[in-house]
Amino acid sequence: MRRRTGSSLPRTLVGIAFLAVVGIFFARQLHEQLLQEESTKSLARARRPTNLGVNQNLQHGQALVHGPSPASGVEKEDDHAGKRGNGVGFPTFGEGTANASEAECKVTQPALEEEWIRYFRDSPWTTRPCEHAPTLASLRTSPDNSHPLLVPRPSACPGGVLHYIFVDPLTANVTSEQVDADTPLRSDSGILECSEAASSPLHNLVLHPLVDPRIVHQVEAAEARYREWREGLEQGQRSKVASARPNILFVMVDSLSRYQALRGLSKTMSLLDELNRSQASTHEVFHMTKANVVGPGTHSNVPAFLAGYTNKDLPGAYPDADIAAKDWILNLAGRNGYATAFVDHEQVSSKSSMPRVRMKSYESGESDQIHFDARKVAAVMAHHSVSAIFDEVLKKGRDPEVTSWGAAADRFCFGGRLIFSALADYVRDFWAAYQGGPKLVYFAPMDAHDPSMLRVRTIDEPLRDLVRDITTSSSTDSQRETILILAGDHGPWYGGG
Repeated sequence: MRRRTGSSLPRTLVGIAFLAVVGIFFARQLHEQLLQEESTKSLARARRPTNLGVNQNLQHGQALVHGPSPASGVEKEDDHAGKRGNGVGFPTFGEGTANASEAECKVTQPALEEEWIRYFRDSPWTTRPCEHAPTLASLRTSPDNSHPLLVPRPSACPGGVLHYIFVDPLTANVTSEQVDADTPLRSDSGILECSEAASSPLHNLVLHPLVDPRIVHQVEAAEARYREWREGLEQGQRSKVASARPNILFVMVDSLSRYQALRGLSKTMSLLDELNRSQASTHEVFHMTKANVVGPGTHSNVPAFLAGYTNKDLPGAYPDADIAAKDWILNLAGRNGYATAFVDHEQVSSKSSMPRVRMKSYESGESDQIHFDARKVAAVMAHHSVSAIFDEVLKKGRDPEVTSWGAAADRFCFGGRLIFSALADYVRDFWAAYQGGPKLVYFAPMDAHDPSMLRVRTIDEPLRDLVRDITTSSSTDSQRETILILAGDHGPWYGGG
């Protein structure tokens, strides 16, 4: 989305793309701009930085779909995308083919193993709500406003012991502390556990960004240098450069195609359509109809997206060793004055998790040492990271739907709450915590990684609300733009394949 001509309000650009490494051209463009900034040490020494605004490079979405033709095998194009809509390739909703004959909609029956035949035969096809669980503690700020505190709720854990479980950001060890009174929050992510002898343990998921004053200072100082440089430009040049560097939010849904999004995320997609069509809107939406397909799964496509690679750079299904050494966008942006967050739902022990991809351990056997090392890597994926706690969530979750192999259409719940909603609130809190400079967040929910292709519906409303909040949030900098990329890392995970 982008501000329409003549508007003085903050503007937002939204790119929507599905099927494998979607929007990778934009990711690579940002990556190269950040490298150029760093090579000139512009932010470190107040020299001229490359413009990171969308004014020059993202006019009407043209830069978002550049690349070789589909015939080359590098890019694939959705046959129906962009053939109807409002002139920028965003689809018009509500136009279906209800009168299509059965002959026009033939579907080849996939060959499924017996276990998957039983799976689809026996699975419920309705969405259950999350089971109720009491709130065990609340958060409040310490008296000196320096730190958030966990405050136990009265009678929330009667006759039991309340523990706070977290991954220590410094040691990567899973740590447990008893919560008797106000307890300092030790990590961005953790679990509260009430152990009672007479019943099963109760849990809450605790996600909250621990704001580091040093990062705040770095971000604000870099932003001040950027503005100082811009003010030094001649008037004609200054008008072509963004007054402030943009906020960037990547929402990478694992796994999602365009058609699955239109079916399962109808409220979110309709909101984007509404924002784009409104004459009073400050937003513009671009539907990116092409995608660079690096490999068959997350472990190939997401690293390419985050490291700025294309199919030409990585011809194999699994990225070569150079991808571990190459700067990923989150780290590069962090060194150039962005506040960054890695908000990934996938447990770090998974062989396809981004920490393990960086470790080049996808083909390695499983061991405690590999999992420990993955937790250490997760902590440095960005300034803020929450993914390491989800190994513990899997161990303590009572409902099978916590894993991606869970029952069809059931929600990802933990401690009585939809995990997606907890992660979305974390993104909101992070967005509010760094108002003085630009932010870059990688948010990767796992909810659509479901063999029924139905569970994605459970995140439609909370995703719509997050998009609305981010694109309409107020800021101390009224001129800052926001870029939001909504994407899927590969196609539907149907029938376990």
